[in-house]
Amino acid sequence: MIISTKLVNGEFDALNNFVSKEAISELKPTIQKLSVAQRKQLQINKTDIYFAFPYQVGIIFDEEEEKEQKRWVEITMVYHVLRGLTEMRNRGEEIPWNMGSLPEYQDKVFVCNYRFKKEFTNDNESDWTVNALNHFKPIDLVREK
Repeated sequence: MIISTKLVNGEFDALNNFVSKEAISELKPTIQKLSVAQRKQLQINKTDIYFAFPYQVGIIFDEEEEKEQKRWVEITMVYHVLRGLTEMRNRGEEIPWNMGSLPEYQDKVFVCNYRFKKEFTNDNESDWTVNALNHFKPIDLVREK
């Protein structure tokens, strides 16, 4: 959850090893417009994640170069977060299955989508980097209607 911490603190230069330059250039102006309270909403505690799954896995081939075909893998991961889950579990409480419909939980539930990309071209492997991400509260989508 290094990325969310850096975003909250506006440490965009520190994201260079984790997030693509293109994604940073899209995120930076948006995050700079957020209030301090809104930025704090981006902070994700790893132990508050209650469900995660790979949404999409893609293999990308660059067919322009005939000698060496470049290959990348992209994986979009979805994380469901309940803010305060760690504290709940420390008190011996568990997540109610219908929490999305309970008003006391609606502002604490977040969905985070992170798309990771890695090059797998022969002799040119890269580290996994994030090339797209977003965080949202499902209840905000309901309220917009």
